[in-house]
This record gives sequence, structure tokens and C-alpha cells, in this order.
Amino acid sequence: MYLCHSHFSLRYGTLSVERLVEAAAAAGCTRLALTDINAVSEVFDFISACHKAGMAPVVGVDFRNGTERAYVGLARNSLGFAELNAFLSEHLLGGKSFPPRAPRFDHAVVIYPLRALEREFQPADGEFVGVCWEDVTALWRWRSRLSVHRAVALLPVTFADKVTFNLHRLLRALDANCLQSNLDPARQAPPTERFHERQALLDRFGNHPHLLGNL
Repeated sequence: MYLCHSHFSLRYGTLSVERLVEAAAAAGCTRLALTDINAVSEVFDFISACHKAGMAPVVGVDFRNGTERAYVGLARNSLGFAELNAFLSEHLLGGKSFPPRAPRFDHAVVIYPLRALEREFQPADGEFVGVCWEDVTALWRWRSRLSVHRAVALLPVTFADKVTFNLHRLLRALDANCLQSNLDPARQAPPTERFHERQALLDRFGNHPHLLGNL
């Protein structure tokens, strides 16, 4: 399942929810998640756009401290959305960083980045470790600690093509107050944060098919 950033991921996302849903439908998706960065402003427009397209919507939050992803929360239902909102509001209004470990949500699941395994970490019930496109070649390092039942493909979508990728880089340069030519690659999304053809996904994750079906 793709986890999308709309243009409400400020100075990061480049696409409206309508365009995200349109691109997802063209890629053959039947279910789509909106996980804006520290924001939920577009959730209801997203749900409406998905229903019009005959697609199942999932809503959540990409919790980040600055440019670093702490984890992604996905609501199982409206109660889970309320849990994620309460957690997000507590930290944003209080000016607090998100902790390394998310709280135990009753109605939401949490996906941690693969680097979480660098510390003493084991996912509990309702928790997963996400493997991005760029992480696949590093999976051998964690084969003894990464349960096949707790690993999922983490597929963010931030742009649609070269034009919107360049727009994303411009937004990130504005956020960093620097020239685009001086932008630190760590402050931008990799070029793979887009929708992929099904065969490309199967080729990339072919040795780890469980990653595409666990969540």
C-alpha cells in the first residue's frame, strides 16, 4: 500500500489529493493511504476523492522530528484516527519532539523505519518495520532480527514525475533557506517516492514477497 504526502505536507508534498487518487487509480491501486507529515488537514477531501474513484481510503500521519521520520501511524477506524490526532496535537501544541517509540494505540498500527533496528527494538502487536525501496539491498543486515510477520514495504509517494520532483526539491530548498544546488540530499525525498508499475514492485521486492502483503 502506498503512503501518500499531499501538498498539505508543507514545503514537501507537491500533489493535491485529487491528483494522488487519479495517479493511484492509473497505477491499479484499490486501496490508498494519506499520511501527511505532521498534518491531517486533507483527510476528508481525500476520503471523498477515494470514494468517488471506488478506492478504499486509509488515513494516518507521518510523524517526523524535523526531516527525520519517527514512524507512520495508520488508523484502523475512526477511533484510531482520534488516537493519532490526540497524539499529534499533544506534541505540536506542546512543542515536544515525538519520542523514539510510539504509544500503544488501540485502534491504529505503527510502521517504524528500518533504522529503528539499530537500537534495541522489537515490534510489538500492531507495530511493523517498514522497508523502503532503497532499503531492500540492506535487509541482509537485519535477517536475524526482522520477523517476516512484522516487516512491510514502506512506499511513500511525494511526487508524480520529473516536474513535480523538481518542485519538491525547490520546496525543500526554500525550507532549508539555501540554493537548490546546495540542498543536502538528506533533506529531500529520494526519486523513488512515486507510484510504480506493478512489475517494477515485484522485481524490486521479488525476493521478499511478504513485504508487499503483510499490512
